Amino acid sequence: MIGRGNVIRGWDETVVGQRVGTRLLLVIPPDKPFGPHSPKGIPDGAVLVSVIDILATV
Repeated sequence: MIGRGNVIRGWDETVVGQRVGTRLLLVIPPDKPFGPHSPKGIPDGAVLVSVIDILATV
């Protein structure tokens, strides 16, 4: 769930409070996605780019 520390920090900080129907283009700097060590397949220090469509809320 967004806003509870269950996803990357950049998503928690950006998606909370957005409305259903919103499309977001997030460019998350290297210090926010995963901390000092990225998951397998993502280089350390990488910038994460995501497109998120908010389809529903709980």
